[in-house]
Amino acid sequence: MALPKRVKVKNTTSKKTTRKKTQQKKKRTASKKKKAKKSYLLWRVAGVIVALLVSVGGFYALGGNVDRIVEYFNTIEPITNPTTNNTTTTKDDPELPSKALEDYIPTRVLGDKLIQHQYYTVSYSTKHKNPEWVAYEMTARRVTLDEARRRDNFVADPGLENGAKDSDYNASNYDRGHLAPAEDMNFSPTAMEESFFLSNISPQSPDFNRGVWKKLENHVRKWATTHKAIYIITGPILPKRIDSNTKTIGNGVVVPTRFYKVILDYTTPERKGIAFILANEKSDAPLSSFACAIRKVEDLTGINFFPKLNKAESDALEAVFDVRKWEMD
Repeated sequence: MALPKRVKVKNTTSKKTTRKKTQQKKKRTASKKKKAKKSYLLWRVAGVIVALLVSVGGFYALGGNVDRIVEYFNTIEPITNPTTNNTTTTKDDPELPSKALEDYIPTRVLGDKLIQHQYYTVSYSTKHKNPEWVAYEMTARRVTLDEARRRDNFVADPGLENGAKDSDYNASNYDRGHLAPAEDMNFSPTAMEESFFLSNISPQSPDFNRGVWKKLENHVRKWATTHKAIYIITGPILPKRIDSNTKTIGNGVVVPTRFYKVILDYTTPERKGIAFILANEKSDAPLSSFACAIRKVEDLTGINFFPKLNKAESDALEAVFDVRKWEMD
């Protein structure tokens, strides 16, 4: 008797099972990703809620007193551009400001906004719509560089609200006067761009801006070359009160009657300082006639220009000056 032939049966069940398992695995993976994304979003929302609760708690912890809250936030160090701590020198970033210069940041009296740009720091008064002071460093190397063309495009400071607008100067008969001059910033395109922020600008008489003030700016660059590195703090002398006798242009931009420059040669072996106070008007007088001790500017403005100096250092740099140590025409 012949045996029946074996019939070869294809195992389709195993293949179906494998496909099913693969599909189930993909679904589980997609589900996990979806849950992870949802969890991340929930944590983000929770973080915002916690921050709001902390802020509200801080408000009540300070008694709900707005003045105390403003005072508290004035003690907080400003957020700075992280590139200012970068020690690498590039074509667009020559000789970034030294961290040692942080010891020479002045106090603020009228300025309610402190803004640190890459190449200068400004204390700005939104009440006066003027900088209270602008502080920056000038070095001999920067004077020799010419990497950026003057742009003549004044723009609002991205770090400032409620400041002066370019239109405030239209038909005002006043120049948009630089405090950190564009010519001091042509060593870098970034520096040049920052110098045209309106937070660095005050209304200046054309005869003053293009005359004796420009002459002083030219001397500052000479002194940077001679002394290798200097630190400049410059600004308008603003009135403590704004009343009907205060001259303004545009939408409340105060027109200063006087300007100052404080200059510090902080390099060894001989550190020295000098200041200048000039009326916002035409003058043909020699620069030496405007020179004075730094402390005189402090008395007029209430600003402590170098608050971290001890008394001996402060007296040596701020209480005396010698025009013979600063070459002038």
